[in-house]
Amino acid sequence: MSGDLQQRADRLRARAHEPFPPAWQPAAEGDEIVGVFRRLEFGHAKHRGRVGIAIFEEAISGREFAVWLMHEALKQEMRRAKPSVGDLVHIERLGEKLPAGGGNPYVNYRVTIDKPRVTAADWDHLDEPGDTEPAEGEHAAAAPDVCHECGAYLEQEPHQVWCSRA
Repeated sequence: MSGDLQQRADRLRARAHEPFPPAWQPAAEGDEIVGVFRRLEFGHAKHRGRVGIAIFEEAISGREFAVWLMHEALKQEMRRAKPSVGDLVHIERLGEKLPAGGGNPYVNYRVTIDKPRVTAADWDHLDEPGDTEPAEGEHAAAAPDVCHECGAYLEQEPHQVWCSRA
């Protein structure tokens, strides 16, 4: 095995024994994080099935964190930005927004990237239906519980007052 391939194999073995990165769970308007995009993985969330998980390395601490793409606005922002491996990404929870055509408010996000490369992750398949059980290579880590109606992270914040589950 060549030296470069051996080093990559050693890093992969080390990573295989690390715990899954903790989830970033923004609880309030203005919560933000900056990190280097490392990879796009897929996991499973209760009552949702397959969910995209963007893995980042935090810019300051160097620790990895996972952004579970369960809010539709965040998923759309990530799809629009299409971060590539190595891109510096800023994610900010903007708070609730009322849809222009009426309906229930939703949690809005802004994703900004500093893009030094042209390669991209496959962001076009986040909504593909998947099995209810993780496939080989997908994580079965517990996704943060998010209310489908109001977008509240149930472990950290109560339902919105207008939510039927409040």
